[in-house]
Formats: sequence, structure tokens, C-alpha cells
Amino acid sequence: MKKGWKRLIIFLSFCLVSLFIFSILLRSESFWRFTLKYISASVPGSFDIQTIKFDLETGTIHLKNLTYQRDNKLVLSIESADLNLTYAYVIRGLLGVKNLKVQGFLFYQENLPKKDKPISGRNILKFLLKHIVIEQGTIDHGYLSMRIGHQITVPHLQFSYRKRIFGNHRSSIQIPQCDYTFKNHRFKIEQFDYEGRTSLSTFGNYKFVLSQAKGGLEIGLLTFDDQVHAKLAGTLFIDGDTIGLTKSEWDANLGKFNLAFSINPESEDLQVDFKSQTPLATESIPKLSRYIKKLIKNFEFDLVAKLHRYKKLESLDGKLYLVLTTHGNSANPSDPTQQLNLRGKIDDGSLNLDQFQIKSQETDLTAQGKIDFAKQKFDTKIQAKKINVETLLGYFTDIKVGGQASAEGTIRGDFKNPEFQIKTQGQKAFYSGLHFAASSGDLSIKNRQFNYNLQSQTPVGNIVFGVKIDELFSTLARPTQQPLS
Repeated sequence: MKKGWKRLIIFLSFCLVSLFIFSILLRSESFWRFTLKYISASVPGSFDIQTIKFDLETGTIHLKNLTYQRDNKLVLSIESADLNLTYAYVIRGLLGVKNLKVQGFLFYQENLPKKDKPISGRNILKFLLKHIVIEQGTIDHGYLSMRIGHQITVPHLQFSYRKRIFGNHRSSIQIPQCDYTFKNHRFKIEQFDYEGRTSLSTFGNYKFVLSQAKGGLEIGLLTFDDQVHAKLAGTLFIDGDTIGLTKSEWDANLGKFNLAFSINPESEDLQVDFKSQTPLATESIPKLSRYIKKLIKNFEFDLVAKLHRYKKLESLDGKLYLVLTTHGNSANPSDPTQQLNLRGKIDDGSLNLDQFQIKSQETDLTAQGKIDFAKQKFDTKIQAKKINVETLLGYFTDIKVGGQASAEGTIRGDFKNPEFQIKTQGQKAFYSGLHFAASSGDLSIKNRQFNYNLQSQTPVGNIVFGVKIDELFSTLARPTQQPLS
């Protein structure tokens, strides 16, 4: 019995001495510097820190001027950080952080060698999510510079990551303001809010680190290149290597939209369902042709695309479906609404038209062939049972050549310089105050030059006239009338 008490006293004394020594080590800045030096020796690059302190009573770690470099290039810099630890998660083998405050966080991914697996940003994040719980965290003055030229500036960020024993974990992010730039384009975000559930699988190496996530996403204001302004509310999800958005509503200065998409960078699959809720005014669309803005008042659309191998146009496959409805035909007010129905299959970057039809009260036009996005070329045949010539030409010019006709022909060549060869048979036609009865014509566009030659049978004989426009797609284009004969 006495031996038992003696052993217990020795054991408790050993524990107290160990705790005392351990507490001294934790309070010692030299111990933390030695630990950091050991970590630095086990990974490529070098760590450096000006100050590191630990308060055992309050459970607070204070860091100042922590840096990490590779090949004398700065990768990570933290001006200061304060971690208030909680021991509630120790029994689960987790480091619990009750409160985290970081000032001046800089990360330069481009200074990391490519395929640097041991300390890639993804591996670091995966390690932290596995072993750390943060009940409340803030980061002030954050900046990330990515290898592909993307830059993210975050003046202030609040977040939390709580791990449950059973079920999915909970996480939230609040960002009052954020700037995101890439390739001379700029996104500005105001009031970003996300809250949802997350799951981190022990097995598998997922593109977005998490194996699953789902939660509500709200953006108070999204600005793109200081032109497009929008509010967004929807559901953000991650499923393995796929990330997407569902049930989202966009309220923009251009109009209101519904958007759902999913993208898998690993398998190169992309699905998009994009639809306008309200008619969109053509005047509000940046860089839209002045001819279209003059001809069409507003439009609606419904776009569905299922694409594979999307990273390169020459290997793009999939299906495309589009319904485009235009309203307000200034060239022919008696026929105000036109609808385009397009359905096709994409094979190696080329869209093969299963259906292409433009229909209205006075227009019925179909097209067959393909549109090669990879080579940027048209190769299509068109046929129109009936067409309003002035409406058709109104998309390209404001010249007043019109009438009702049937037509057939081809559209071929480069996107920027297409060639039109179309023959028309009309019941009536007009140009510059001249009206004709039954007529036949040839319409061509080649090298940006427009030619329309019309022949009409009248009681006094045949009348032939032509219209020519140089630099058709230029704002300087002016029509010239060829002599009547």
C-alpha cells in the first residue's frame, strides 16, 4: 500500500516538474526560435521572425514580422499575429484558436517554384483545415499575388471554421471590400458574405481542398471594369473537384438574371444555365454595335451549355442551346419581335448547327453548316422563305434598302471579315424613295465592301440599280448609288 502511494507521489512530482519545464520552454522566445529554425531546416527556403512570445496564463501567442523566402524571394510575410488559444479541442487532437488577429498578410505564389508540392498553398491550407479550429478570426491588410497574374487585395476579412465531432463542419466568411485584378481587368466586391457547411476528407487530393461544401452566398455589390454593377444571391457548392453556383439571382445595371453553373478544372467539364429575367436595353450594353442599338430596343435570352475540354478551343466539345428574343424593330415597326432558336453540337471547337431559325411575322430564316470558334470562321448556308431586307441590313448599316423577299445564299470566311453571297427574290422593294414591284437581287459582302444590285421588271422595261458601301463595319461608311439603267 505504501509502495503504491510512493509511486503515485513520484509520478505526480514528475508531471509537475515536466509541466514546469514545459511552461518555461513555452514562455521562452529562444525555444520558439529553435522550433522555427527546426521547421525551416526541414523544408526548402528560410523562415525569419523578429518576435515570438507565449503567455501560458492567457493562452496567447504573439508573432511579429514573420517572413518566409524561397531563393531570396519573398513568399509569405505577416506583420503581426495574435492567437488566443482554447484547450477545449485538445482531446480531439486539434489546435483550438478562440480568437485570431492578423495584421499585414502578404502571399506571393509566383515566387514559389511550380509543382512545389511540400509547401504549396493548397497543401498548407489542407493541413490547417485538418488540424486547426478557429472560432473567430480577422485579417487586416491582406494581399495575394497568384502565379497566373491574378491579384487579390482584402483590407479586412472576418471568418470562422468550427469542426463538429459528428456531421459537417461550419464555416463563414465576411469581406466588406475586395479588389481582384487579372489581365488588365478589375473586379471590385463590396460586402461578400458566405455561411455554410464544409467537409474535409482524409482521403483524396481535391482541387479546392474541401471534399464537399454548400452554403449561402451574398455579394452586396460586384463591379467589373467600372462598367457592370451587380448584386448576387445564391448557393455556392463544392463537390470533389467541382465548384458551382445554384439558385442564384443577379440584379445588375444591365438587368436581372438567373445563373447556375458548375466547373471541374480537372475533367475540364463546364455547365452553364444563364437566363435573363427581364428584357435588357441594348443601349446599356457596352461595346455593342451602334447599328444594333439603333435597330433593337431590348432583348431577352436563355442560354444552356454543356461543355467538355473547355480549356482549349480546338479541343472543345459539347452541346449549346440558345433562345434570343429581340423587341422594338426600328427598321420595321410593324414586325417588332423576332426570335432566334439555336441548337447545336460542338466538336473540336466547331459548332455544327442542328437548328438555326430566326422567325417573326415577316421573317422565316434558317441556316445550316458550322461556326468554327477555334479557327474563327463561318461556313453556313442560309435560306429564307420570307425576310424583311431592311431589318436584316439594319444589323450592319443604316442604309435604307428594304422590301419583302425570299433569299438563299452563304456566309463564309473569318469572323472579323465575313463574306456574304445572297440571292433575293422580292415581291416589293424600295431604296431612297424609289419603289419597285417584283424584283431579283444579288447581295454580297466581301473585304468589308457591301454591294446590292437589284433588277425590277416595270411596264416601261427593266430597271437596274445598285448600292455600294465601302468599309461596311466602319462608322465612316457611306452608301453610294450606282446609276439607274
